[in-house]
Amino acid sequence: MKRLFVLFVVFSSVALAARAQVAPDARFLIADLGLELPVPSRWTYREGDGVYFAATDADIDAVLDDNPATVPSTPVIQMVAVQLQNPQAVTALPLRDAFNTAARQLQFNTSDEPLPSSVLGRLALTGFGTRQNAGFILTVWLQDERLVLLSMTTPDAASAQAQARAWGTILSTIQAVDALPLERRAVSTYGFEMAYPEGWTVLNLEAGGLFGVFETAADAQLVASGTATSGIRDSSVVVSVNRFEELRLTDDSPTTALQTILSANLGLTEQVTHGEFFVNGMSGTGLYGKMPNGRWLYVVGVLDTVNDLVFFYMLAAPTEARLLELQPTYLTMLHSTNLDLSQLPR
Repeated sequence: MKRLFVLFVVFSSVALAARAQVAPDARFLIADLGLELPVPSRWTYREGDGVYFAATDADIDAVLDDNPATVPSTPVIQMVAVQLQNPQAVTALPLRDAFNTAARQLQFNTSDEPLPSSVLGRLALTGFGTRQNAGFILTVWLQDERLVLLSMTTPDAASAQAQARAWGTILSTIQAVDALPLERRAVSTYGFEMAYPEGWTVLNLEAGGLFGVFETAADAQLVASGTATSGIRDSSVVVSVNRFEELRLTDDSPTTALQTILSANLGLTEQVTHGEFFVNGMSGTGLYGKMPNGRWLYVVGVLDTVNDLVFFYMLAAPTEARLLELQPTYLTMLHSTNLDLSQLPR
């Protein structure tokens, strides 16, 4: 069959050479994206238009064959990253539109709505169907001014559907390469759980807060004592919850309304929007910028339209460099969250 990669003219973009390296635990490192991709042990890989992974070289050859009738005998995974030349395209382009454009240009046929899921907190959309004579699974997400396409080619449509559970496992176990190891798990008063790095200090919060995780115990003590937060020196991740009425939201409010609320209330300068997120099955949006006190803040807000709640996940750091350094850890922490809504205060 014809190879997967096409030039996304709509995005005025070029393909990245997402180079792979075999990690010590047999996971595959996609260095250009800062990700580790789990694939079955003993699979081979090949670099070309992105990176191909398969049980045999013959299956990769079948995907690269220009004959549309040629299909692999076992699944082949490919990852392609498309650099968006317009940096604002990441924030302005709805992911559903990106998915539809990718599906059209790849000649990917599916009759079902794409399913939402999370890749390290970022919203990802997945479709199951066919491409030419083969079964095909396509997942897309936006990451750091790139459109990422992760796909699986199978012998036929039935075998693609049969891989649905395995595909979900792959997406849920993608890891950020530069994230700090999350060796502990915090449980708040309200049943909210999040993994966090060894050595950080957990503080349960009141007045709308679920909890905070602080890089240093000294900063946690400052917050616990009610001392002005201007004395905080290092980094922290704080999770808070608000009700719709407090923020003048309704069930019909789009996630973009959160960007307006955050911009108006936080007074961020040098603000950068970071697209769509999907945390605990809830849709949201993310942005970062410089706070009036000179510290930097990365915040993801997600909407719980069933219970009319808004959750804010906030990473604060002393400098922009430190904020971006901690971004992989922060996204991994988002991905680790578990929320029992029955325990939230009413």
